[in-house]
Amino acid sequence: MIYLLLSIVTASALNILFKIFGKRKLDLFKVIMVNYVVCFLTGQWFSPSPVGWTEMTHATWFTYAAILGVVFIVGFNIIAQTVHYFGITVATVMQKMSLLLSVLFAILAFGEPVGIIKVTGLILALGSILLITYKEKAAALLHDKANVTHHWYLPALTFLLSGFIDSTLLYVNKTGIVLPTDDHFITGLFGVAAISAIAYYLYLRLLGRTSGMQMGELLSGTILGVVNYFSIFFIMRLLQTGWDGSVIFPMNNIGVLVLSAVTGIVLFREHMNRQNRLGLILALAALIILGLAT
Repeated sequence: MIYLLLSIVTASALNILFKIFGKRKLDLFKVIMVNYVVCFLTGQWFSPSPVGWTEMTHATWFTYAAILGVVFIVGFNIIAQTVHYFGITVATVMQKMSLLLSVLFAILAFGEPVGIIKVTGLILALGSILLITYKEKAAALLHDKANVTHHWYLPALTFLLSGFIDSTLLYVNKTGIVLPTDDHFITGLFGVAAISAIAYYLYLRLLGRTSGMQMGELLSGTILGVVNYFSIFFIMRLLQTGWDGSVIFPMNNIGVLVLSAVTGIVLFREHMNRQNRLGLILALAALIILGLAT
C-alpha cells in the first residue's frame, strides 16, 4: 500500500509542477529535456551500484528501456499537440482512460481474474475520470469540427501511447525481464529519453526554431527530474508487489486524479462544478471497491 500512496503523491506532484510551469510561461520542451537528464543522474546517484552505459546496453531489458525512452519523447510532443488543439482536459482524459488498455493487457496476457468486484470498480473508475475532468470549454472544443476532422488522431495517439507505456512496464515486471532488485532499467530508460531529447533540441537549434537554455528552465527541469524519477521508481515497486495490474493501474490513475483535483482546489483555488464533485465521490468509491479486489 505504501508504494501505491507514494506513486500517487509523486505523480500528482508532477501535475502540480506542470501547472506552475504553465503559469510561468516556460518552454516545456526544454524543461522536459533537462528533466530526463536529471532523471538519469538521479538513477545513477540513487543506485547502490551505478552501472556504465556500455553495461546497460548489453542488459536483457535494454531494448524495452530504449523503446520506452523514445516513446516518452514522442508521447510528450503528441500530448502537447493534443492540448493545443483539444485542451488539457481532453488530453488528461485520454491519458487516464488508457487504463482500459493496460487492464485488458493484464487480463489477456497474464490471465488475471475478472470478478464482479473488479468490474464494478473499473466502471466507477472510468465514470469518475470523465466527471472529474469535465469542463464546459473542453466539451465545446470537441464540437469544433475542424479539430475533430483534421486532428482526430492526436487524442487517439495519446490514448494508445499512454496505454503502451503502462503495459510495457507491467510486462517487463511480470515476465522477470526486470528483476525486483534491478533499478538500472529505470536509469537506462531515462538515459535514452535524455539522449533523444538532446538530439531533437540540437536539431531545432540548427533550424533556428528554439533558443538557448534559461536559468528558470534549468531549475524547473531539475526539480521535475527528481520527482519524475521517483514516480516511475514507485510504480515499478508497486508492480513488483504481486498485485494485479488490472487493479494497480485503475487505482493509481484514479488516486492521482483525486489528489490533483483536491490540490487544485486548495493551492490554485480551482472551481469544481457539480459533475466534478460527483466524479470525486465515484472515484473514492472506485478506490474502496478496487481495494477489495487486491
